[in-house]
Amino acid sequence: EGTTYNSGGGVTPWGTWISAEESLDGQGFWDVDPYGLREPLLTALGSNTPQYYDSFTFDARNEFEPKFFFSEDTRWGSVRRFTPNPLVVVPPTDPDAYQMLQYNYDHEYLVLEPSPDGDTGTFRWSQSILEGEQSASTYHENVEGMECQDGLLTFVTKRSREIFTLDLDALTYSKLNPVGGSFEGEPDSVTHMYKTGEKPGENILFITEEADSEDGFFSGVHGYEQATGLMYPLLKATGYSELDEVTGVTFSPDLYHMYVAIQDEGVVLDVFRTDGYPFNGPPDPTSSPTTVATLSPTDGPTVSPTNVPTGGPTVSPTNVPTSAPTVQPVVSITAAPSVSTSAAPTVSATTSPTNPRSSRYLPGQLDFEENGLLLSAGLSARIIARSEEAVIMGDENGVSDDTFHVYPDAAACFPHPDGIENGWAYVSNSNANDGAGGVGAIYFDGQGQVTGYQRLLEGTTYNSGGGASPWGTWITAEESLDGDGFWDVDPYNLREPELTALGNNVPLYYDSVTFDARNEEEPKFFFSEDSGSGPVRRFTPDPDLVVPMADPNAYEMIQEGYDHEYLVLEPNVEGGRAGNFRWSQSRTEGTTSASSYHRNVEGITCVDGVLILCTKRSRELIFLDLDSLTYFASNPVRDQFQGEPDSVTSLYKTGENGKGRNILFITEETDNPDGFFSGVHGLEEATGNYFPLLKATGYSEEDEISGVALSPDKAHMYVAIQDQGVILDVFRTDGLGFDARVDGINYAA
Repeated sequence: EGTTYNSGGGVTPWGTWISAEESLDGQGFWDVDPYGLREPLLTALGSNTPQYYDSFTFDARNEFEPKFFFSEDTRWGSVRRFTPNPLVVVPPTDPDAYQMLQYNYDHEYLVLEPSPDGDTGTFRWSQSILEGEQSASTYHENVEGMECQDGLLTFVTKRSREIFTLDLDALTYSKLNPVGGSFEGEPDSVTHMYKTGEKPGENILFITEEADSEDGFFSGVHGYEQATGLMYPLLKATGYSELDEVTGVTFSPDLYHMYVAIQDEGVVLDVFRTDGYPFNGPPDPTSSPTTVATLSPTDGPTVSPTNVPTGGPTVSPTNVPTSAPTVQPVVSITAAPSVSTSAAPTVSATTSPTNPRSSRYLPGQLDFEENGLLLSAGLSARIIARSEEAVIMGDENGVSDDTFHVYPDAAACFPHPDGIENGWAYVSNSNANDGAGGVGAIYFDGQGQVTGYQRLLEGTTYNSGGGASPWGTWITAEESLDGDGFWDVDPYNLREPELTALGNNVPLYYDSVTFDARNEEEPKFFFSEDSGSGPVRRFTPDPDLVVPMADPNAYEMIQEGYDHEYLVLEPNVEGGRAGNFRWSQSRTEGTTSASSYHRNVEGITCVDGVLILCTKRSRELIFLDLDSLTYFASNPVRDQFQGEPDSVTSLYKTGENGKGRNILFITEETDNPDGFFSGVHGLEEATGNYFPLLKATGYSEEDEISGVALSPDKAHMYVAIQDQGVILDVFRTDGLGFDARVDGINYAA
């Protein structure tokens, strides 16, 4: 218990179950005794680096040189071979046989080398993970089920819908595309059985089919005769949802029973031959069958389940948006900064204040509800856009041609090329899947009135985080293994979006990007990866491409890969909350540091040589001094945060003494149905004091505040409600900017 997305696995030669966590929040592979005779043990498979692991199998024909194989269900996920340390290898019947998976030793990666026909070829095992990832992304994306029998390693690829068979002795392979036969969906898992009928010793593979379709296709189980290459359907789950999945196919040791699971419905069925013979018995029996004791199966469901979430993770980012609530807010477009009186969205918001409205701006004193937001005294909010609706212009100038995008996420504001007096753009990500994401921009005039909206980037996937570049463009990140990486997007569409070299064009769960350009001749770019072991990276451009940031070709400095380094924290206090740090060329050092001290970094920003990270998992802010190479961590949960810090926006605030001091606005993601709501909090960097600025009490408790950005004149704070698809303009009712003086702050206790 206590593990995450236990999707695939396999049986060991010593008779235990290896269970794989298919999640970046997991730990890897667990060795589980089926009768609980010993505690489950975390193995060294995958070097304890969490990934989207799926299936496991082995080749122990030579007991003194066993090989173990496992898969990773991603586009780049290589098939790995693990060879135990010879010093711990013992026969499988030895009570200590399980220890050969407890010590990290030798991992190799499958590399296919196809012949011209593409259906056959040779293969080898490489020490290079890059070769393995390249082979996977080119020839065998998304390997799920795998099985090894008599020196033949068989695995199924979900994306290309193929079955590969590798001869481990001859180092040759062949593949079959089951979609050309009776498959309508994707091959998922594979179970072998020896058939002792008309063709004694012939191996039969039973392959599950995942339909995941609403086109009348149902998941099922198919048989595949390896000797002939013929396939046949064995059963279909027609009484369950078309979106449900047949899993867990396995045989009883006597082969009289095939157990089958219906994943979302949570049903396990016992399938057996009515003639009393085992599955490996003759198809036309000539002798009397034995009596098989059976349990009467219950009737199938009369109503198919609908909209049931799939069990295991796909290649989705950690924060996948849920569907929008059915109750939509009424859009109210008013002249800024006058007060909107539209009805509040969803359940509980009202437009009447709980206390009489005050014109005094008192951050942290939450006493006024408007348009679904519980606001600090002296603030007001108006709705300016809503997903899948045209954006209404100010001053009765009509509506936009494009409808506003769904699942708005990270955002930033950019001044008009001809100056702030001509307005600005609010550039916002669309965190939608399957190529439906992208970037859009709402345009304003110099008085904050909406003048237009257009899409700037389309066809991308899960555009979650990003950041402004030093040359005034928006860098958007695809937080998906199905994406391409980081795109450089001009806020005014003056040039086409460009795919950058950040991350070397390897798709991962990227989130935010920032930069340190104090020295324009040696700029540094930083970006995060939202996964349990996702390192924070530093990118240094090729010096030959570096030009002043005002140069129209400045964007080219991130178009070519050059130098990527990885953050390594070296704590000097207990708990790792302060210490030194360095940048390493070793990705392994970076992932180890991330999984130990800063898991799931999302928002990042850099201010005056201080790099600030939001870590979702540990709910901390980490401040790194880029000059002294020291860091410390702040835990906002101890200061009234009920959720996880998600993104961070910087603001210079001029106090009564006229001196500037930095205020960080941090979004809080609750994703919690226990009465907590997402919000925006302020942090005075100099004092370490927090204060709540607003809460999304009128929206779903599971919705997320995102896209916090300040207009260039600091008079407007734009806020997105992600799942509901609402953009709000928050402003001070005294007409001053957020950087102006305040009469007091109600700090968190």
